[in-house]
Amino acid sequence: MKTVRTIVVALAVVGVLLGLTTFTTFAADPPGSSPATALYIDNVSHTIPGKTMQYYRFEYAGDNSSIRIMLVNGANSSVAFNVYTPEQINETLWWLLPPMGRGTAPGCGSQPADSDIAKNCRPFANDLVWVGKFYTPGAYFVEVQNLSEQPQPFTLTIQGISVRLCPVSPQPCPPMTLIPNE
Repeated sequence: MKTVRTIVVALAVVGVLLGLTTFTTFAADPPGSSPATALYIDNVSHTIPGKTMQYYRFEYAGDNSSIRIMLVNGANSSVAFNVYTPEQINETLWWLLPPMGRGTAPGCGSQPADSDIAKNCRPFANDLVWVGKFYTPGAYFVEVQNLSEQPQPFTLTIQGISVRLCPVSPQPCPPMTLIPNE
């Protein structure tokens, strides 16, 4: 009888462990919920749930060419973004580090409406923009934050001659919708 009880207990323990493993597998992070599951920036509209963050990525050649990331109409919404380098994301406590960049509204200043500065600023005055470049190749990350309680639509775009928006593979990248430089 003691042997039967030991076997039953052992089978119960194995069952619980298998159940926890299965639960862990099904409870894995959804796409975009962390840098490990970051989606590639695709330059199209998405929706972010209230009070959450979504992570996007892009591959960069590290050739010091310009990168321009824009959150369309971000200055008029409760959605913001931060930019992180591969080195930052590889840190153990990366979320405690300040981002290397943030989307900010372009400064138009108090220029007269007919001035060249105001004319060049006006198309992007409601957008949050970050422009930068790096000497290090790798996967760079963009954290999109919804600061409101409600789901928010957003469009995150990226431009750059050395930016790749899909993994390196034999398959071609899907077509991108680029916003032309003006």
